[in-house]
Amino acid sequence: MARKKSKNSGENQQTGPPIEQEAPVKQSAIAIVMAQANNPRIVTVSFPDRRFKQDDVGFQKAFRDISSKYNLELKHVVNSLKNLVIEFNNKGPLPENQVRLILRDVFSVQQRTSIHMSEKILKQLSSDKAFLDSLSKNRYVLMRTDHASRSLVMEGGRESVALVSADIQDYIAWNTDSVSLPVDIPVVFHEFIRGPASSTINSIIESSGNFVDVAFEKPSRNQVLLTGNSKCVEKARDLIISQYNRLNSTMTKKSLVLPKTQYFAFKQQMPQDVIDITQVSVVAVEGKDNRYLVEIAGESFKVDEVCRYVQLALRENQATSIDCPYWICMYMSIFDDFKKSFALLFENFSYEINPHDETITVFCHESRTNEVVPKIRNIIADLKSDGYYDSLIISDSFARILESKDRKEWKRIEAETATSIFIDSQIDRISIDKLVNCSNHAVPPSSTSSGPKTLETGQSTSMGFSYDLNQTANSNSSASTEALCLIVGVKSQVDAAKDMILDLITFYDSFITLNMKVPNHFHRFLIGVKGKALNEMILSNGPNCTISFGKESPNLDSCIIRGPEAEVAVLAEAMNKKVEEFDEIHHLEEIEIPAQAKELVLNGKDLLLNTLRKFGIVDNLVFPSTVNSSRDIITIIGKREIVLQYSACLSDYIQQMVHSVTKNVPIPEPIVAILKEFGDFVVRAVTVDAGSFLTIRLPKNISKKEKMIIFGPQKYVDRASTMIQKLASCNGDYSFEFISVPSQYVPKLRDQTYNVIKREGIHVLYPSSKRDEEAAIFLIGNSSGVLNTRNVINEAIKAIQNTVEKKMLIKAEFKKDFLKKSSDNDTLVNRLTRQHNVSISISDRVKEVDTLNLQVSGNKKDVDEAVNTINNLIAIFNQRTEAKVLFQQDEFNHIHRRHRDILKETQAKMNVILSVSQNFYDSLKAGKFDGDCEVTIKGLPSDVSATQEMLKNWKIVTISHPIAYYVQRNIIRPKTQEFNHLVHALRVDIDLGWMHNPPLDFINLSGLKPSVECAVEYINELADKEFEVRIKVDPKYYTRLIGKKGSFIQNFKLDNNVSVSIPEPSDGGDIVSIFGRKSDCYSAMKNLEALLAVWDSSVDQEFQIDSRVKPQVCGPKNETLRQIAKRHDVYVSVPPFEDIHAPMRTIRVSGPRDKVNKFIDIIKAESQTILDELDEAYDYNSLPNYNYELDINAITVIDGTSQKKANKKKAKKNQLDSGTAGVIRLLPGSTKNNCR
Repeated sequence: MARKKSKNSGENQQTGPPIEQEAPVKQSAIAIVMAQANNPRIVTVSFPDRRFKQDDVGFQKAFRDISSKYNLELKHVVNSLKNLVIEFNNKGPLPENQVRLILRDVFSVQQRTSIHMSEKILKQLSSDKAFLDSLSKNRYVLMRTDHASRSLVMEGGRESVALVSADIQDYIAWNTDSVSLPVDIPVVFHEFIRGPASSTINSIIESSGNFVDVAFEKPSRNQVLLTGNSKCVEKARDLIISQYNRLNSTMTKKSLVLPKTQYFAFKQQMPQDVIDITQVSVVAVEGKDNRYLVEIAGESFKVDEVCRYVQLALRENQATSIDCPYWICMYMSIFDDFKKSFALLFENFSYEINPHDETITVFCHESRTNEVVPKIRNIIADLKSDGYYDSLIISDSFARILESKDRKEWKRIEAETATSIFIDSQIDRISIDKLVNCSNHAVPPSSTSSGPKTLETGQSTSMGFSYDLNQTANSNSSASTEALCLIVGVKSQVDAAKDMILDLITFYDSFITLNMKVPNHFHRFLIGVKGKALNEMILSNGPNCTISFGKESPNLDSCIIRGPEAEVAVLAEAMNKKVEEFDEIHHLEEIEIPAQAKELVLNGKDLLLNTLRKFGIVDNLVFPSTVNSSRDIITIIGKREIVLQYSACLSDYIQQMVHSVTKNVPIPEPIVAILKEFGDFVVRAVTVDAGSFLTIRLPKNISKKEKMIIFGPQKYVDRASTMIQKLASCNGDYSFEFISVPSQYVPKLRDQTYNVIKREGIHVLYPSSKRDEEAAIFLIGNSSGVLNTRNVINEAIKAIQNTVEKKMLIKAEFKKDFLKKSSDNDTLVNRLTRQHNVSISISDRVKEVDTLNLQVSGNKKDVDEAVNTINNLIAIFNQRTEAKVLFQQDEFNHIHRRHRDILKETQAKMNVILSVSQNFYDSLKAGKFDGDCEVTIKGLPSDVSATQEMLKNWKIVTISHPIAYYVQRNIIRPKTQEFNHLVHALRVDIDLGWMHNPPLDFINLSGLKPSVECAVEYINELADKEFEVRIKVDPKYYTRLIGKKGSFIQNFKLDNNVSVSIPEPSDGGDIVSIFGRKSDCYSAMKNLEALLAVWDSSVDQEFQIDSRVKPQVCGPKNETLRQIAKRHDVYVSVPPFEDIHAPMRTIRVSGPRDKVNKFIDIIKAESQTILDELDEAYDYNSLPNYNYELDINAITVIDGTSQKKANKKKAKKNQLDSGTAGVIRLLPGSTKNNCR
């Protein structure tokens, strides 16, 4: 896509005005006076039409942008002549005279212009927000569209208006008589027409008049699309065609078709510097059957050079086509085993399998062709002789079923029959005549070749060859509705797979379709999140079924179930139950609103909603839009019982609205003046109080001769008419009232009367507050409420009138005390205000006197009490003394850096004021800390002395605290809660010893002395929780210490509330570590030592039992033996056997000597008893001797695992049924072919 940028485009243009000198604008009288004052930093901008608005968003944006762009500090005021006076402080590189010119151009409305255009362009421009935003970006210009005069009006600085005008003219030219014109240019010439860095096409665009876009390879590959002004487009077309004709007549063009492998070899071998877009162009497009059409155009010597690289690629990747049956091509193209075999057999070799052409194309160097081709032929011959295939013509819908659900059925058939199945939807490209009656019986291997044969050639592509890459697609324009299902494997397995597919086809053909009505708003609940609920319903009730919901009108409420008849019935029943359940909790009701009642219903919607909420909450309640809509319906969704109540209420309400009446009510003379002044407010009040279900319209000219129109239900219209009459008579229960108050009282009265107005339910209109004017408060509503509100307002007025103000002088230094925030984020002024119910303010400093005015206003009694309290506080402030504490600057910097809030905390805690001398902050800014600094303390004498003693203890100390490195690693790691508490809460610096190399058994703590002491105490508490003791244990006891599956050590840890670490046997360690609290660790160590003492006094013995009695004596997993050992308080283990045929088994037992001996005697006695029973039960000379005769020709040997298992089961069954003995005899005649 190429487009010539407009000369006046907003991009890359200076956003500010030019900096050369210009004639100053005409100045006002005040501006002339200021200019005479010779102040170069003041600019005055006059606005003859008074259009300047200080709060305008565009003005504020301009002020910010100019300040940041030119590094200016700007201040502005509007003088009495409504002129803008700007004062600037120039911190940027521009001289002041240029800054003055820039400010005048930006902020003055010096130029106003309008651009006329057609109505169509004006509408398009008004809706093109992106373009309008780009016009005003970094330009200070205001624009508006005037549809009456069909023009765009602009006003702003001269330069900004000029730039925007130019862009608008370009926009009009672009969109006036706009056309799109495709030009047929072969794609190989596109790069020549584009030119280096788009120089050629840019020159064409500029020569055409700029208003044209050029898009290459659009709308098709061999076309160039021109878009823009019709005249510019036609001129650009002529220039591009002329350029193409010149190139076509002077340049050489060649085209050739290369297989994919040869094309990529050519791309890889050709150097990048060969392709020079000024001399040659090479383009390629991928077509059918992995073929690429390569087109070359350019200077003849460059084309010949490119062709030499093509010939080189063809020689090194000579193509040879080998005949291969379709089914073998499909079989080889799917499985990676063949690809791996080819990679092992050949090097520097590639191939392409073309099943539909029934060929394998081999690419290799011409010297290796005779080596590679015979080997591939042998592989194909082996597959022909050993393999077997069959095929079926299936419908396209059944093919989609097999491929659905991640090919679940497809994979199941392949797994159960040990076959490979392929589905080819391009059946029209297969030679079906060679697969005659494939659906009925298998095609013998001798007739498996299908499709046209291709002669083997060394290279069949010439440099001048012309080929239509789309010829295959064009010849088969009609899509096939059938597909070929190919089955490959052993004959019996192929037949089994074919039968399974036919059964599956019969099964799916028996499916029925049921169309149910399910309301559309239930669909999302039935489907669930990501279809989970729907999938669960299908799996539970009809795993072979599918469910689809209607997505377009009029089928939005449809649900289609397809599947077996029995499953469809079950699934439909489950669906109905779900719908019934959802209907109880998501019931839908729709209520139609007649056209004549729509306005009244929508006007009274708020009151209606308040009534409906009494019944409960629903999921969704939607009213129709106020604008014209196709359906005026109220939709309700929610619990059934609540929705029905909503529906009944709304239906009754709508019926009342339908029977609405219109009444013309004369305007009573007493309220004519009121309606003229407060007409809208009175109408709103009467509408709300009468029921909100009506509409009241006042005439344009309000007089006693005119009538107001009241429209709504009869009872509400009568009620509103009665209220109007009561307002006029001033005697009924509905009235109005005026209260005259000074305007400065209005804000206070609004705050003080809010609650009573809300309680009484009346309507009050407060006037806007204006100084030195009387204001009238208008009240309307029920008479009792109006009367009560009037009394409250009168009392509030009296209270305001009784308000007094007292002023007192305080020292300026006390201002901080009154306004300083305490720990609860509250100031002294706020506390005094709440305590005495007064208002306190502190004014600016009195001129030439170091005092401030403190003003207290409120009720006289409250003010007197507040003044007394303030005087007492001032007396306390006057008693305050001052003290100073010296610090070295580097030491105080450390305190200030690590304890930023320590001054504030100390002030709040000690009730004093702390300040640091200025020289410390100067040193802080310079980064050099030399000498001393002072901290000044102000407060009561007792507080100052206590604080002084505290500050004297502000010394930085560093201590080394001993603690084992492994305890450090466990309890004080960076970013842990404990580490953060030490650093942030206790404010100490920590140097962890365990992070050194080698680790150290201590840590260094730095900080204020109290903080360091608290940190040491905190670390000791942590260390006590992570104590460790070590005990030496003989590794031979590790097995007993751990127990079966760790049971013993787990119980030991739970009983002693510790953690235990036992070395691995391969480590050879004999130290067991115990972790936990200090007391728990010592207790656990004593218990372990006592246990070891018992184990040391025990003995280990081994004895043997007969292997035949081992299962009875030891039991499953030696559980019986362990139970006996547990009863005798010994430990027993059975070592794994080394020889499965050994006559004796060894048992190892340990424990007290007497208990071990007793346990051995019991086991040996039990063994002897079992042996005696065995000798009596069996006669070892009566075993039968069977001989079997096996005819190996009777067994069909195949590759499939399932067939082998079937034959084994069959042979075993025959053996058991015969019950006769025989001699194993292998019969001759067994060969490879009949075994398969």
